[in-house]
Amino acid sequence: MDEMKMYQEAQAAGGGRPQAATMPDMLEQMRQIFADRDAEYTRMEQAYQKRKEILDAKEASLLETLSGLEDRLSVVTAREGNVREKEAELQEKMESLAKEKAALQEAQAELEKEKTEQWMKVSLLREEARNEKLRSQRLAGEYEEKLSKLPADSPYLSVLQETAGQAARKQMEEKIAAMETALRQKEQTIIEMQAENEGREVQIAALQGTVGRQKEELEKGKEENRQLKAKNEYLTKTNQELEELSQILPEQQKQDMESLHTLAKELTEEKEALEEENRRLMEENRRLQEEKGELFKKLMAGTQPGTQEREGWQEKRDREEKNGVTPSRNTEEIEEDDRDADEEGPGQADVLPVEEPLTAEVLQEYLEENGADTRLLHSSEGELVAVTADNLQIMFSFREPPRFDIRKKQKSGWSIKKLLKRYNENKAGLTFTYDETEEEFIGSGEFSLSMSPDELVYTVYQAARIYFGYQNKEEK
Repeated sequence: MDEMKMYQEAQAAGGGRPQAATMPDMLEQMRQIFADRDAEYTRMEQAYQKRKEILDAKEASLLETLSGLEDRLSVVTAREGNVREKEAELQEKMESLAKEKAALQEAQAELEKEKTEQWMKVSLLREEARNEKLRSQRLAGEYEEKLSKLPADSPYLSVLQETAGQAARKQMEEKIAAMETALRQKEQTIIEMQAENEGREVQIAALQGTVGRQKEELEKGKEENRQLKAKNEYLTKTNQELEELSQILPEQQKQDMESLHTLAKELTEEKEALEEENRRLMEENRRLQEEKGELFKKLMAGTQPGTQEREGWQEKRDREEKNGVTPSRNTEEIEEDDRDADEEGPGQADVLPVEEPLTAEVLQEYLEENGADTRLLHSSEGELVAVTADNLQIMFSFREPPRFDIRKKQKSGWSIKKLLKRYNENKAGLTFTYDETEEEFIGSGEFSLSMSPDELVYTVYQAARIYFGYQNKEEK
C-alpha cells in the first residue's frame, strides 16, 4: 500500500502519464522509485548510525563522569569521617586543657596564699628579733646596774663582769644567728615558691596558646566539613541528574532522529531555493556587467552624453544595484539616451576648442582649472600627468601609445582575483591587473591625442566611478 501511494504521488508530481504508457515503462518507473527509496533509507540509516555513535560516545562519557563522581563522593565521605573524628579528638583535648588550666589557676591561688603567709611569718620573726634584742639590752643594763652596787674592792666583781658579758654576748649572738638562719630559710622558700609560680605562669601561657591554636584548627576543620558537605550535596544532585539522563537518553535519541530528518528536509528545500536565487542573481549580475562594458565601450569611442544627465543616471543605477533592485531602465533606453545626447552635442560652455593634438601641459592646465591636485613629470620617453582623487592615483602617460592608469590601494585576496576575472571578461577597452608589491588594483586603457581635455577627463573619471567607486564632491 505504501509503495502504491508513493507511486501515485510521484505520478501526481510528474503531471500524470499519458494513457499510452506501456507496462515495461511503468515497471521501470516503479523500480526507480524503489531504488530512490532504498537510497533514501540508506542515507537515513547512515545518519542514524552516525547519530547513534555520537550518542553512544556521549553516554560512555557520562558513565565515565558518573564513575569519577562516585569515586570523588567516596573520597569526600571518607574525609568527612576523618574530620568528624578529628573534631571529637580536639573537643576532648580542649576539655582536658580546660580542666588542667583550672587546676593550675587553683594551684597559683594556693601559692599566692602561701606566699602571703610566709611573708607574714618572716615579718613576725623580724619583730620578735627586735623585741629580743631590746630585752637583751634591758637585761644587760639591769645586770650592769647590779654589778655597780657591789663593793669596788670585791674580788668577784671583775670576774662576774667578764663572765656576764661573755655569756650575754654568746647567748645573744647564738639567738641572732638562729634568727638569721630562719630568715634566710624563709626567704629561700619564698624565692623557690616565686620561681615555681613563674614556671606555672609560663606553662599556663603555653597551654593558652595551644588551646588557641587548637581552636583555630577546630574552626578550620568545621569549615572544611561544611565545604565537604556542600560538595557531597552537589555530587549527589549530579548523580541523580545523570541517572535521569541515562533513563531518558533512548527517547531523546528517537526525538533527535526525527528532528534530524525534519531539519534535513528543511535544509534541502532552503538549499534549492538559495541555489535558484543564486543563479538568478548571477544571471542578473552578468547582464549588468555586459551593460557596463557596452557603456564604457561607447565612452572610449568618444561618445559623451550630457554630464548632469549621465551622472544622475549613474548615481541612480549604483543606488539600485546596492539595494539589490534591478535597474528600471534597460539597455535599449540607455542607448536611446546616448543617441539623443550625440544628436544634441555638447554645450559650448563644456567644450574647449582644440586646434592641435592634446598635450600634457594643456591637460594639466585644464585639471588645475577644475580644482584637481596634479603633478607634471618629465622623462625621456614622454611626459606624465599625475592626479590624486580621493584614494585613487590617476596617471596620464603621453608616450606612444598614450595611456592612462587608475590605481587604488587594496589588500590582495580571493575577492580581488574574482574581480579581475569578471572585469577583464567585460571587454570594455580596459585592462585590469594587480600589483602584488605595491598592493594596488590597476585599471589601464589607451586614449587618443585628438580628444579634448574634458572628453578624456570625463572618460577616465567615468571608469573610476564604474570600476573603482569614485565619487566627486557633488555626489558626496
